[in-house]
Amino acid sequence: MQSPHPSPISRILSGGGRISLTSYGSSAVLSELASTYPLKLLSPRTTHRAVALVYLLTYGGGLIGGDQVELSVDVDSKTVLVLLSQGSTKVFKYRPGQRLASVRVPRHPLSSALPAAKSSPDLFKATMQNMTFAIATEGALFLLPDPVTCFRSASYNQRQTFYLSGNASLVVLDWLTSGRISMGEEWAFSRYYSANEVWVEGKRVAKDVMLLDEEQGTSSTPRLPPRNMADRVAPYSCYAMVMLYGPLVQSTIRQIETQYDQISVFKTRTPAEMVWSLSPMTSGQGAIIRVAGKETETVKNWLGQTLLYSLTTDIDIIDSQYLIALTVFFFPYALVEPASNVFLRKLRPSVWLSILIFLWGVVMTLHGVIHNYGGLITVRVLLGLFEAGMYPGIVFYISSWYKRTEMGTRVAVFFSSATVAGAFSGLLAAAIANMDGVGGKPGWAWIFIIEGLATIVAAGFSYWIIQDFPDTAKFLTEEERILLRLEVLAWVASNVEGSYKRSVTLGMAIGFGNLNGAITANIYRASDKPRYRLGHGIVLAYIGIGFICSVVFGVLLQRENARRDRGERDEVIEGIDNKHADEKNGRYESVQEARIDRGDEWSGFRYTL
Repeated sequence: MQSPHPSPISRILSGGGRISLTSYGSSAVLSELASTYPLKLLSPRTTHRAVALVYLLTYGGGLIGGDQVELSVDVDSKTVLVLLSQGSTKVFKYRPGQRLASVRVPRHPLSSALPAAKSSPDLFKATMQNMTFAIATEGALFLLPDPVTCFRSASYNQRQTFYLSGNASLVVLDWLTSGRISMGEEWAFSRYYSANEVWVEGKRVAKDVMLLDEEQGTSSTPRLPPRNMADRVAPYSCYAMVMLYGPLVQSTIRQIETQYDQISVFKTRTPAEMVWSLSPMTSGQGAIIRVAGKETETVKNWLGQTLLYSLTTDIDIIDSQYLIALTVFFFPYALVEPASNVFLRKLRPSVWLSILIFLWGVVMTLHGVIHNYGGLITVRVLLGLFEAGMYPGIVFYISSWYKRTEMGTRVAVFFSSATVAGAFSGLLAAAIANMDGVGGKPGWAWIFIIEGLATIVAAGFSYWIIQDFPDTAKFLTEEERILLRLEVLAWVASNVEGSYKRSVTLGMAIGFGNLNGAITANIYRASDKPRYRLGHGIVLAYIGIGFICSVVFGVLLQRENARRDRGERDEVIEGIDNKHADEKNGRYESVQEARIDRGDEWSGFRYTL
């Protein structure tokens, strides 16, 4: 496609910039990257050879009234250009004598496209930004800046024009906030004008214009009281527009269309935290999304989630069903955990843990082949059932190998490994998501399938790697086995005598602790974003209750230990003269018999604080 930009450029005027991305073999090369004050262009290296990243910056972090920015961009075939900004574009009002170097002519090319309501002096004091983009066949442009923030009395005018060849792709985000709310400035600027046009093979397929100013109404509404800008756009403080076009974003457009079709007016509150609309382009190959939200962060999070692959749209479920699917996982998890450690004692860790890992991997794989809500509920319940025995089982297994003083570090390392694994699994999942469409399955399905199959393979190895208990470990000598029989668990297990009682208590403690997941899934509601007052309030209440209970329980255990130190719990042992012994604590032939019978009620047992 012939570029609309003059080439070569011998001189770039103040506020001007040029970006040319050229295909060189399988790589994308920035053959031209030039700008003048107040515009600044930076391009860090990227890991993908066909992708170039450029940051659009301004000196001083913003634009002043009278600044004029004009940027032209060429994207070659089979290359991808990502344009970002570092922080929001701040627009200040005109101040005479400031940054005069950026004002090159009294009339900017954009002024001919603006509504005629404004006079020439007003246009001279406004901030002007004109960007033109040419994208060749199979090229792609992602223009994703942070929002524009206009300060009090500022005036901002922008025009962005995109010229695409037939198979080019485009993603454009154009959005603004209400201003510096922390400074009491909300919709306090004087004017905001933004126009975006998309041309494909010489034909205009889309045009979007947004105009906000302080004009007070027209003669057609003489009976209506005057309304300022803040009144007209209330209660929202952020507006965004997204344009999507081309083959690279067709899957995203289909997912958004599905989500849009599920919108019901009966589900929304008045006024809603966020509203959005979807409009198709005339060519049928693109769409325009418009969003308004009470909080900028709400709009930002929604855009991020919507423009990525979506689980809920692919398997056709709604938000309430997805919430139930999250919750049902935790109930079998909590109920099965106490009994799971009993099976571990009966079947041996190498057998029981390997079975759990294998079944866990099978269910994870099945997540990738479900197609409806019933299937999702089924696999979530099974996942909770088979995953339930892993954490308490491994903690109990560790307690069988290490002394009380060694337990804390080992358990901490185990739980920390889950956090580290979560960090790296996110990178793996992001890579696997690129398989979107392979075998007719979305990217998220392949994440479950591949990671589930890897878990099944790990289960096979675990049977041979896991040594059961010190009594049967083949790599230990008899003397080492005797030494390692001093098995006790950190805190909970240290306060429970007897292996079966300890294993069940461990399962109960961890199992009922995991019910927090079911509660959290229901109290952190999407409608409460971004502050989540309900969820934070309930969590803080539980933390307070837990702190009080911990203090009270610690005092009670300390008092019980003191009673045992004074001999108030001593049993009568045949052949041992003990003046503190009392028949009500039991009579036994030996200390070992008393210990086995009374468990953690034995007088020689001490609670660990």
